[in-house]
Amino acid sequence: MKRFVKFFIVAAVLLLTLWQTAAGSAAAQYAPQADALNQMHLFLGTGNGYELDRPPTRAEAAVMLIRLIGKEAEVQSGSFSHPFEDVPVWADRYVGYLYENGLTKGTSSTTFSAQINCTYQMYAVFMLRTLGYTEDNGDFSYPSALSFAQNVGLISRAEDSGAFLRDDMVAVSYSALFTLRHGSSEILLYKLISDGAVDPDSAGPLLARYEMYCSYLNDCASSQLDVSSKTHTHMDSEIMIADETMSINENRETTVVVDGEAVRMQEIYSIFDAYNTYSEATYYYEDGWLYIHSGSDWVKMPAQMTTDDYTAQVNIVPGPFYQITDIGKSAMADETVYSISYAPEAFGFVMHADTAGPGDLFDGGDFTVTGLTEQLVFKSGLLDTQTVTYSANGNITIDAVTYPVRITLVYKFTILDTGNDVTLVTPNNLDQYSEIAQAQ
Repeated sequence: MKRFVKFFIVAAVLLLTLWQTAAGSAAAQYAPQADALNQMHLFLGTGNGYELDRPPTRAEAAVMLIRLIGKEAEVQSGSFSHPFEDVPVWADRYVGYLYENGLTKGTSSTTFSAQINCTYQMYAVFMLRTLGYTEDNGDFSYPSALSFAQNVGLISRAEDSGAFLRDDMVAVSYSALFTLRHGSSEILLYKLISDGAVDPDSAGPLLARYEMYCSYLNDCASSQLDVSSKTHTHMDSEIMIADETMSINENRETTVVVDGEAVRMQEIYSIFDAYNTYSEATYYYEDGWLYIHSGSDWVKMPAQMTTDDYTAQVNIVPGPFYQITDIGKSAMADETVYSISYAPEAFGFVMHADTAGPGDLFDGGDFTVTGLTEQLVFKSGLLDTQTVTYSANGNITIDAVTYPVRITLVYKFTILDTGNDVTLVTPNNLDQYSEIAQAQ
């Protein structure tokens, strides 16, 4: 859930920078998904194991495409040809089947470029074809493959943000299994089972998890807010560097009043920082102006907040299924509780923070994420609380000295009230705020 993240301060930036360093240094995030694909004989690895930390070749991507359209048995028992001169013997029939069935055209009339690294965009094209989309029918074009893949729910980001590893290939392949096929209400995995390409017993645990995820999606959809609300956010974080411990405690009470297309917002923000120093700030938004009172500073700046901005910020945006490693549900009376465990890569989606690239606060780092879980409590069909717990161990290098680090973060968001009972009084001293430039 987005929580007015524009008001995050240095403490949150520090934690997210540590996370970004950790995410950037962890090569393989999706080993459990690789195991699941392996159990269904869709991802077999190499003589050296899964090799998730290296890029896949186009030949390896071609094999995955064959398996995910359920044609490997046919390929292995048949004879198929192609005009390409650079395909290894072990991939020959796979590429031949793709060529004869119009699923690949190669990189030239005589080359498939079998041994070059497959990119995110190339693999998105392969998986879109797996789902029944084609360029020839005008469904998508090669340049638009990533954005189209995001639109159909195959991937969660539409940018190629670096080296595409076999780990990423596993994530996208796993996601494809639970994406609706073109023109169908059926996900790909159900078709592979009905075609006999995947054993239903091996797929059973995944399908049970997926059905639980669908229940979660339905509850998220029915809990969407488009009315006034009062919410509270609390975050406890602790960073242990060598023998030093920095604890940060943040609280944020936010009131938003929606009146037609107009939005007014007040947020009271307080923090005990790493040095146990208390500070507080109040933000108020109305009629295109953001007013900020912090200490002796009374300033205002131009800003825009629409009802669309508000609903996008306060409502649930579930993370993609391929990033969920476990999900449970309990229900009692009018309360439903979901407990979800995530792959480390999901942090940015769970917290709705921009973790696209590593920060430059430290010279380097090597982290292992030890936990990323979320609990969501719905009462009478509406979200009541969301709690995220994150932990990681590792080290950072500062001025050429390496220190061990442990990070823990507990984030809790609570909806206190909604609807007509939520009120907000315009402050009577807005004229004492001095104008400053809009933040960039």
